[in-house]
Amino acid sequence: MFLPLRKLARLATILPLIGAGADDDTQPPPDQWTIVQAYIDANDAHRKKHLEIFRAEISEEEKDRRRQDLGPGPDETAAAAAATAIIESGGEQTLEAVEFLLNRPMRSVSETALEIALDALAAHVGPDWSLVEDYRASEGAIMAAFEATRLDDTTDAEKQRLRELINRGPEPRTVDAVAAALAVIDTKGARALEAAEFLIEQTTDLRPTGAMVFSRWLMISAQSGESALIELVGSNWDVIGDYLEQLEAWETAERDIRTTEPDGKERSVRLAELGDRPTPSRASAAAIAILDLGGEHEKTRQAAEFLLDHPARGGVARGMKAAQALAAHFPDYDQWPLRLKQINGMSNVHPPAKAFINDLADSLEDPIARATARYFAASHLIQSANLQTLPQAERTAHEKRALALATGLSDGIADEVFILTRRDTDGTERPMTFADAEGELLYSLRSTTVGGFVSDVTAPRLDGTTDNLSNYAGQVVLVDFWATWCGPCIAAFPKLREMTAELPEERFQIVGINVDAELETAEGYLEDNPLPWVVWHVGDESEIVRKWRVTGFPTYVLIGPEGRILARNAGTFDEDFRSTVEQAVSGLSEPAAATP
Repeated sequence: MFLPLRKLARLATILPLIGAGADDDTQPPPDQWTIVQAYIDANDAHRKKHLEIFRAEISEEEKDRRRQDLGPGPDETAAAAAATAIIESGGEQTLEAVEFLLNRPMRSVSETALEIALDALAAHVGPDWSLVEDYRASEGAIMAAFEATRLDDTTDAEKQRLRELINRGPEPRTVDAVAAALAVIDTKGARALEAAEFLIEQTTDLRPTGAMVFSRWLMISAQSGESALIELVGSNWDVIGDYLEQLEAWETAERDIRTTEPDGKERSVRLAELGDRPTPSRASAAAIAILDLGGEHEKTRQAAEFLLDHPARGGVARGMKAAQALAAHFPDYDQWPLRLKQINGMSNVHPPAKAFINDLADSLEDPIARATARYFAASHLIQSANLQTLPQAERTAHEKRALALATGLSDGIADEVFILTRRDTDGTERPMTFADAEGELLYSLRSTTVGGFVSDVTAPRLDGTTDNLSNYAGQVVLVDFWATWCGPCIAAFPKLREMTAELPEERFQIVGINVDAELETAEGYLEDNPLPWVVWHVGDESEIVRKWRVTGFPTYVLIGPEGRILARNAGTFDEDFRSTVEQAVSGLSEPAAATP
């Protein structure tokens, strides 16, 4: 069998599910299910008490005290181990044990235990494709109902009926459909490819309540689907070629509809008839199978480029695999600037991409390719040097390495065109040179990292007037990079309002830097939710955002009265960072070490 969790040895332990049951001498000790049931009872009792505290009409302080007295929930380790043992032995309560492991978000359940549970359920359900079809139909009905409740021309009575449909959740269980798909794959029958794609696409669990949630076992089943698809498709370049032809035809048809039909009902009808964009799952699997041959396939380069240009599910890891193949098998590869830009785009969610770029910064021979890698590697080091939790020794080491990479980056190629562009304050986009790239990095190191001194920064306020940071010299300034689409940004505003009201105005100022693409979006939000501090609008691809190495929102930069950057924090405005701000305003903050 080609799937790790479809091993014959493991299936042999669960085949009794399909028949009358296991022999008496294979039954687990009689106390195994007792352990599981005891945990279920204790956990349910704990949750009930926790809910009672939540609903109690008492102060938050009293609720916190009662929660502390209640303590954590019961230990799940023994129950998870007992359930796994029941499944492995094919015991009488195997299905109940499977249900227990798959439907409870227990941290102590290993991936191996979840694989065993899925194996058992697949053996029990069998290759019943109708379960997948029924699930898809019900999921489609639920999602269609959800979309219909948002339409203005739907009557209130119809919306109420649709909400009841959503909440009632008439759909089959996700886990049964997934188990059936796994069993279909084991048969290697006509539906095996479709079953593998279903597992890859099924990233949420549609519960009987209508709720859609992520479950750990879905990640495992998706990995099984990916492995199966690679095995089933094989290193067949024709699969990729066929997909590219289908994609080109679809894009041509969509472009024709959008350019010839005015926006309205007829356009919507034609787009619906055209259907969804072709999915690259099978082509992506074929490309991976080609790369797995270690450079022996004649289409290795094209397969690697396909994975980078047409990301599918798991695209980040597959993109890295493609980049590594290009580095390993094509020493004279001539498209590194473009590929480095793509790999850099993965780096925030896939840290190995940063290490890969850092290695290329030293190993690439082509001067333009090497300088491009040096730029992205230095950029990553500057970002990490700004982490609030980074020890000072590591901060200094990162800044030193970044300075070495940035200095002289443009030697001999100063006027060559860089892969990135820059945007002027009026929104005009223009090419960057490598001299521009080197200057930008050095600016970021000296003027935007913790311990450095900011240079004057100018940008338009929402009303169009020009403002700059020098206007706030002598004050502690908190720069807040935010957007209306950023939930944590908006959630932090009440805390920022509260802090602003408590701190002396002559000593403290917030400068909000809004990065919404359209000015009107920010204006509309602030009309309904005015902020008691200065707000600039710089757009979604501004020079400020890139030079200050802002890669997530919100990002907060705390600047002292003399322009020294005291601290940076990204993702949340927590109590520790608030304390840092308050200490700076009261004059109690410790000065950070200067940037080289």
